[in-house]
Amino acid sequence: MLPLEDIRVLDLSHAAAGPYCSMLLADMGAEVVKIEPAHGEHFRQVLGSSIFVNLNRNKRGIVVNMATPEGKDIVLKLAHQSDVMLESFTPGSVDRLGLGYEAIKESNPGIIYASISGFGQTGPYRDRPGYDVVAQAMSGLMLATGTPDGPPVRIGTSLIDFSAGLFVAFGIILALRNREKTGQGCRVDMSLLETAISWMNYWVTYYSMYQKLPQRWGSAHEMFAPYQVFATKDKPIFVGVSTNKFFEAFCRAFGLEHLLEEEKFSTNELRCQHRDELVPLVAEALKNYSSQELLAKLEELGIPNAPLLNIDEVIEHPQVQARDIIADMEHPLYGPVKMTKFPVHMSNMDRPLRAPAPLLGEHTEEVLLRLDYSPAEIEALEQKGVILRARKDQATRPV
Repeated sequence: MLPLEDIRVLDLSHAAAGPYCSMLLADMGAEVVKIEPAHGEHFRQVLGSSIFVNLNRNKRGIVVNMATPEGKDIVLKLAHQSDVMLESFTPGSVDRLGLGYEAIKESNPGIIYASISGFGQTGPYRDRPGYDVVAQAMSGLMLATGTPDGPPVRIGTSLIDFSAGLFVAFGIILALRNREKTGQGCRVDMSLLETAISWMNYWVTYYSMYQKLPQRWGSAHEMFAPYQVFATKDKPIFVGVSTNKFFEAFCRAFGLEHLLEEEKFSTNELRCQHRDELVPLVAEALKNYSSQELLAKLEELGIPNAPLLNIDEVIEHPQVQARDIIADMEHPLYGPVKMTKFPVHMSNMDRPLRAPAPLLGEHTEEVLLRLDYSPAEIEALEQKGVILRARKDQATRPV
């Protein structure tokens, strides 16, 4: 039995942050009903549908035109039966549809109503659309990422979107726990900007203490040296010499004993101050080894190290396979696909991938029948363009 099997979630979210949140809830057993427009949410088409396929597993999918009175009525009926309602529109959008928090809690006072937006439900930027990269730019994260002599760069995955989804999932669990104690519902309000600022936490503190701004260090770290990626005969690897003990062992192992005699390299603080001299000396010594030779030596010394793996290598890595984080699932459109599983291991429960991401409108009829709509009413709603049921030929061609 999964811990959230008695929780119903109505998911109006789209793109990445909201679907990631509801995916986490669905993975732990929550019944998630995802609402899409007739053309499908736009992430059905992004990156060959891989994002949608991964983030919307274990959910039921229905198509409803929420701008129609009949569509609004369907959403209100679903919300009345739900424990959680999730949306990720620009603030004010769902209110104009008559589906905002105040409207929903009239019929369901115990609802946990969660909103994810670029800048939150309040403040001068509330009406602006927000994106992962915008939050990276405005939080200081992007200016702190990249090489010292290069431009600021975006992180290579949608980290802020996924992190916001994770925070909201945590907020929903807290709100559900509080409802058990008080019987009261709750509005959960999360922004991408605050998510990104939260990840810059120690830089905020550091600046307040020393009035120093973060710099771009590439793969290196401001607080340690040598502590970065180095080239080898074949593939680059990460080397993390973070203590004096590691530095002494490192120098003796790689023919750099003479560095131990120099005062400017005697402490980590001094090594950081003189990294422009130190790093080229280390790089020159390490380029004569293969990556496997270096990794083996560093492992023997207990010095932090890592190969730089591409995704194909990640999938096949023995540690990744041993932890069972990547699983295969059969999808009706794309056949067997790999996706990452719920990443937390718990001794008394599994982390099942129960169902693939829904086809467009796949569960519309099923969900409406559960709301006591008759087959004739469902047919009439489809004829009016209020709903859409899955096409019979959809399973044989891409959406």
